[in-house]
Amino acid sequence: MSGILRKLQTPHLLPLLQPFKFTVAATPSATLNIGSQEATISRAAAGFASIFPNDYYGRNSIIVATPGADVAQGGYAAYNSTAGQADVSAYLTNAAGTGDDGTGYAMVLGFEDDDTDRLEPYQSVRTQAVSPRLMGFKVDAAGTISSGSNQAAISLASSVYSLTFNRTFGRGSVVVVSPIAATRKAVRVTAASALGASIETYDPVGTALEDNSFYCLVMGWDTPDEQAGFRRTCRVPQLAPRMESYFIDGTGTASIDIGSEDGTLTDNGTGDYSVTFKQPFTRAPIVIVTGRTHPAQLLASATTTGFRVGCFNNGTNAAVDDKLYAIVLGYDGEEI
Repeated sequence: MSGILRKLQTPHLLPLLQPFKFTVAATPSATLNIGSQEATISRAAAGFASIFPNDYYGRNSIIVATPGADVAQGGYAAYNSTAGQADVSAYLTNAAGTGDDGTGYAMVLGFEDDDTDRLEPYQSVRTQAVSPRLMGFKVDAAGTISSGSNQAAISLASSVYSLTFNRTFGRGSVVVVSPIAATRKAVRVTAASALGASIETYDPVGTALEDNSFYCLVMGWDTPDEQAGFRRTCRVPQLAPRMESYFIDGTGTASIDIGSEDGTLTDNGTGDYSVTFKQPFTRAPIVIVTGRTHPAQLLASATTTGFRVGCFNNGTNAAVDDKLYAIVLGYDGEEI
């Protein structure tokens, strides 16, 4: 049954999921390697990419991002400025939080209507390129896939986790990753192709490679055609997939500024936040997070009822309050 693709849905109106691979460089400024038919891009500063979708969203959007192989070891991706209706940002940095030019990966979830109500029936999540397929993985530090094992094989060598997709794509993929740990960790996507992906994990304090668990979302296309402009339903090789999204403001009095219809927030202390789903999943979801100024990650594995995230100061690695985005891929059916 794992070869059957199911519609990805979300309880909000007119969702649009846009994946990007980009390169930030002083010359020629910035380039969209994947997604150039859907947006334009510019370099605001070292490591700082501003992405402008061709079609504006109806309300503010969500972005999660991950640095690529040519960004400094132990670094991270932030979003730097609030993702709006007409532009989003991704900021690639070294371990200390200084902008670093290089390759990055991002997924943007926007809504082409300003309605924030939670809807029944659910809406299909759409994207703009042909034959989109989204896969979610939880990879354990020891080099096993504990969620998504029917979609890829894995190998581990020197803290490099290499996924080989069971069903290859028609062209290159976009990969975003979040570490799972109580103390600060770091990840880089060192390769993403039609055949597979490689992820390096780090202890950013010493910028040394170190085995660590992580969540991973992979978007690819089952055709080499890059035609964009139309809306295609995004499909997932798991039963009853559902996507939720959150903008958590952890500064001051912590609140959920996007997604309060879908979850409730608990402030556990400095830089430590828990979200409880108003509608639990049947099995534990995949969660990807990105902080505004500082690195963000999962403090523990997500459960069917919620997830816990943390933000870490990019200079001292201590817990710090910050704003962050989260995209959640969960399932309302049993695993296949």
